[in-house]
Amino acid sequence: MEFIHLIREKQQELIRLYHLEQEQKDMGVMVFRKDAHNNAQVIYYPLESIRSTYIVQRLRAMVLAMEGNNELKLENRLIITLPQFDELPEGVDVPKVMYFCIMDGPSGRLFQLIPQSTEVDGKLYYYYQMIADPDPDELEKMENEKARGVRGDTWTIGPTENGKWFKQVCLLALGNEPLFKKFRCAREFREIIGNENESYGEQIAQALEARGLDELGDIRNFKYLDEIGGPDKYYYAEIGWEMSPTTLRYMNTAFDIADSFGGEDEGIDWFEDKKIIEVGGGYGGLCSVLHQAADLREYTLVEIEPVRGLAERYLTEANVINNESTVNVVTPQGVELESDDPELESAELTQGEDWDLLISEYAFCELNQTGMEFYYRNVFPRVKNCYLGMNIWEEARKNEILARLQEFFTTVEEHKVTPEHPQWKRYIIVCKK
Repeated sequence: MEFIHLIREKQQELIRLYHLEQEQKDMGVMVFRKDAHNNAQVIYYPLESIRSTYIVQRLRAMVLAMEGNNELKLENRLIITLPQFDELPEGVDVPKVMYFCIMDGPSGRLFQLIPQSTEVDGKLYYYYQMIADPDPDELEKMENEKARGVRGDTWTIGPTENGKWFKQVCLLALGNEPLFKKFRCAREFREIIGNENESYGEQIAQALEARGLDELGDIRNFKYLDEIGGPDKYYYAEIGWEMSPTTLRYMNTAFDIADSFGGEDEGIDWFEDKKIIEVGGGYGGLCSVLHQAADLREYTLVEIEPVRGLAERYLTEANVINNESTVNVVTPQGVELESDDPELESAELTQGEDWDLLISEYAFCELNQTGMEFYYRNVFPRVKNCYLGMNIWEEARKNEILARLQEFFTTVEEHKVTPEHPQWKRYIIVCKK
């Protein structure tokens, strides 16, 4: 979007100018546009001098919606994170909400800039979130995609408070260096991913030691993964390093998957040259562990935004995504569809085997019926094996899912999670064709 680069590069100067103009002219909006010679103009307009009814109405609506609350509202909004800074512009004591309007010809996009701050290593950093309503054309496109069931809005946790805060942390960490350095220890993030505690980590460490850590390769490769995102780490004598319980759990999952499909004799070697699709891959934790442990042929990680963007950045930092890798991080609508014909039954879809294995750790089971139907129609017919972490205990719904899976797989078995989590009661469904 035009002018965004200008706002990023001149952010502190624009903040100082905005507050200076506001003190002199009262509440208003800073407008970015081009003059007759195609040069950039930045002009502050007080409310009473703004002729555009749209801008005045939207600005007033934004002010009323704030009501002194700086909480970010993410649903269907265009959100841009500006670079953080550690010193306030001269003459500005406390960052305040600002209003920018970016003009594109006769039309404009009105942004509300909400101040945020974070403390890293005892130092306070500031940054702004630029928030605007979606473009009408984009909103229509989103609604059409939602009707087809290909959007990520089918995650049942998304609309809850935990889901909203989780997505907010992902969004902020994606565009803010200090927050990215510690996103894995954020309480809002751990409500959804990485809620294993120290004692559960000890159980996993003991299980890994009994299984044979050497089979996973150099343990330092996994220790390195915990240097990204700043998770809580603990010392485990069985491992010999400080590590996060979450990474240990993913290492244990790698063994469990290999044993489920290849047996203990084949072990981690089962993953060699396999094509994998992971539904709900989070920040990329399991993907990064499997890439350290085995030479995979291809890996497709499916996530909703903004989690997809965060996973892509994490995997790039971990060197899983590089010039030589075949890792694809996509949204659900990025998965190639077998058929767009709504009348076509799942059993009639081409029974290809585009992936050797589908993995979903407690993500597929949290989709609503529309979301599940999308994968029943477009993904399950194309995978050879399936490993689903589940937390659905309602008998009717559980049996319905098992019945649908039996349409695609010869063997559908329920396995225990080992070691069993003391709080989260979960199980595994293993499917084979």
